[in-house]
Amino acid sequence: MWTYLIMLLGGVTVLAVFTRRVVLLRKENAPALPRKRKKVVEEEVEEKKTRLKRGDKAKIENLMEKAEVKAGTGKVDEAVKFLVQLLAIDEDHIPAQNKLAMMYMKKEMYGAAAALFQRLA
Repeated sequence: MWTYLIMLLGGVTVLAVFTRRVVLLRKENAPALPRKRKKVVEEEVEEKKTRLKRGDKAKIENLMEKAEVKAGTGKVDEAVKFLVQLLAIDEDHIPAQNKLAMMYMKKEMYGAAAALFQRLA
């Protein structure tokens, strides 16, 4: 009977040591994961930029300028339309997403603004 108790305690000890090592290894590797994800996201953005055609880049700049002019004159609805067109061409355009989210906040469209802010995060 004592033999079984000693075997049980030995097994529990081995299991505890193994579990402790796994926990420590995960803690050591945890800070490295967000960096890897960030690097992958940056690489995807760079790929997207290279995939855009020259004409698309010109359209994007033109639509962004038009949206800023309309927003400056107080025509927020028209500016939103231009930004939505811009995001249809390049959905990862961060300044356009930010400006559109802020305009949605001004128009009290909190659900759409929250979705854009989540995407930006």
